[in-house]
Amino acid sequence: MDEMENTAYLITEGDTAAVVAPDENDDYFLLKVTRTPYTLRAEGRDVWGNTFPKGARVVGGYNYKSTESAFKIVKRRKALV
Repeated sequence: MDEMENTAYLITEGDTAAVVAPDENDDYFLLKVTRTPYTLRAEGRDVWGNTFPKGARVVGGYNYKSTESAFKIVKRRKALV
């Protein structure tokens, strides 16, 4: 069982999760979970340009944008992780 499968049952709608960022300029990003883990029936793509193969286990949500003093949810751009 991989790490995602081990932790997937802990993720629920409404959670905020820290996700390792693929960008070398950022260590992580925050995701407001709007959909608990599920398996894609077809290839998936989010508005950030990330693609996931059919059968991938993903979580849906909104990214937070960092400001000088807080984080704000970017609701017009859903993400998959």
